[in-house]
Amino acid sequence: MTPELEITIQKAIEGLVKPWSQTGIELPMLTVKEIARAAKIANPLSVARNIERNSYAQLVDTNPKLRAPFKKSVRKADYRSRAPGGGPIIKRRVLTASLERNLLMFGTERLRVNPKPKVIQTERETIKTRLAKRWATKSTDIIEIDSDRKLASEKFIRSIGLLSVVPPERPQRIKELMVAGKPIVVNWICPMGTPLSWDSKTERLYRRYTQTTPEEGFNRDYQLLPRLSLENNLVRQLKHFNSTWTYLKIVADDNPFCLYPACLRIDGREATVNAIANYSSYVQTRLDSLTGKGNIWVLPWSELLGPKLFDDYLETYEGIKIEDLLPYLPKDIIETEIDILTDHTKPDPILLPRFRRFAEDCVRYFAVEGLFLDKLFGDEVIVAWNDSTRISATIDPLRKINGLAPLPKIFVLHNKKDGELTDNY
Repeated sequence: MTPELEITIQKAIEGLVKPWSQTGIELPMLTVKEIARAAKIANPLSVARNIERNSYAQLVDTNPKLRAPFKKSVRKADYRSRAPGGGPIIKRRVLTASLERNLLMFGTERLRVNPKPKVIQTERETIKTRLAKRWATKSTDIIEIDSDRKLASEKFIRSIGLLSVVPPERPQRIKELMVAGKPIVVNWICPMGTPLSWDSKTERLYRRYTQTTPEEGFNRDYQLLPRLSLENNLVRQLKHFNSTWTYLKIVADDNPFCLYPACLRIDGREATVNAIANYSSYVQTRLDSLTGKGNIWVLPWSELLGPKLFDDYLETYEGIKIEDLLPYLPKDIIETEIDILTDHTKPDPILLPRFRRFAEDCVRYFAVEGLFLDKLFGDEVIVAWNDSTRISATIDPLRKINGLAPLPKIFVLHNKKDGELTDNY
């Protein structure tokens, strides 16, 4: 199955359920025939097989023959023989082979499809189990390494240093983790939404997520396709120097709760959360095909934290004040954040006076994420920073307040042209 076929089928499903997903109503069951027709694919078998093998939807029925219209299948397999030149039927029978084909074809067309993404136990549950075990045994102890491994770690840092657009942060800890530890390399994906608008009820900016298809969001994200060669290069480096690494891209499904609460009121919590979950599954499918299956894991932040810790996370975010963080940050951090957000979102100029509050919310948001990475993984994290290099300090202030070291960081996911960064926002 080609990635193009997967994308075509997924786009057809999204189009069929869009009237329901936009209003937050429970999504309807579809049939394979409906999806095949919408995708303009003649063979429903290829549609059913593709859905069965992927995570963007799930087959409710598994046996086509149980759904097959028997009389129609028999009628289509009916063999009738007449004398040369016409006349009455002199021989009539049902062709067994033809009947089998018809039962399979007509039954497959009628198979029901649940358009909600399915959780693939062998993949998503595997990574969550692995990460849970890491969490249970996390340690901030310094790892002892022998001379050979020390030499290898120095080679890794030199290699990363050649690729990094600014020097790595906490390089000693990076070396220790890469050689003798089990590093968890992380960064974030912000789900793509609509352009920013102003909500008078919350008096905050907001964007909506139910209006953007996963394909559109993936293709528009400057941190994904435009940086694909850099992602593949990072994966190669990790494979070369360490066999126990995990590369995790965290989908920021906390954005609606922390930054854009108006979208939860407008579209509904369930519809918004489902839209971002669909996007997460889509990104995983695309990255599997573009970077190799199992090299990069994609999980929503709320799913990674679990219900209790996610509630704690939101409570911490609501409780932290920007004044608490500023002593641990560069003096011009808010102005820098405003400049980056303006460059990144390209807002309507009428919204610019609202950006100071927006920038302060984003700084608080990064800081709380940095603290909760420690609650999950301790000091086993390496951040492959993919936001602007000018604000990498924003993830550390709440860690410092709580007596934790800044997160180790590498900066190998930014494009350069003529020696200048082209996507540093």
